[in-house]
Amino acid sequence: MKNLLKLFLLTTAMVFVFNTGDVNAQYYSQSNVKKSISIDKKVRNVHDNNYLDNIDFNKKVFYENDLIEFKITVLNNGVEDLTNLGVGDSLPLGLSLIFYPGTLDKTTNSLVWTIDSLKAGESRDYLIRAKIANVNNLMKDGSATAMLINKSDIKTGDIYDKDSASYYVGIPVAPKTGDNSLIIKTITVFLTAGGAVYLRKLARGY
Repeated sequence: MKNLLKLFLLTTAMVFVFNTGDVNAQYYSQSNVKKSISIDKKVRNVHDNNYLDNIDFNKKVFYENDLIEFKITVLNNGVEDLTNLGVGDSLPLGLSLIFYPGTLDKTTNSLVWTIDSLKAGESRDYLIRAKIANVNNLMKDGSATAMLINKSDIKTGDIYDKDSASYYVGIPVAPKTGDNSLIIKTITVFLTAGGAVYLRKLARGY
């Protein structure tokens, strides 16, 4: 009987120790992830209300003087407040900026700015609006379209994240030379109308 009692007490103690260890391990793993940051990059045609991760070729091709807008969302998804967050945005070529956050570094063609503080769970949005420009200089190998990528990143200490959004620019395709079908149709209609008027006058005798 004593041996059974000792075995029961020993088993209970072991279960308590293991359970306590699991709780401590779980608590440690949660508390170990105190700092976390994310950045989300989206793009939209200004005539469309929806921001997208990427604008596919089949959905929209941007031409010279079209307006385009990017939205950058930064989120502190950790449990601690963060300070001194550096944000960068690498701009594609062929953009004439209208409004944007931060400072434009012309040597790297990028925007940079600092977020002094971001509380746990807090998010902020930043907008970049630009006009499509210099499309001809972006075409390679005689292509009529080109895919461009806008990249963003954020960093504070050893916490880092990045994201990107892509879109297409293009050159409008002109009608093929030598296609005189429209001209021929126009002349045919004109002659037909003129002929009808002449025959009517001839029938009336004046």
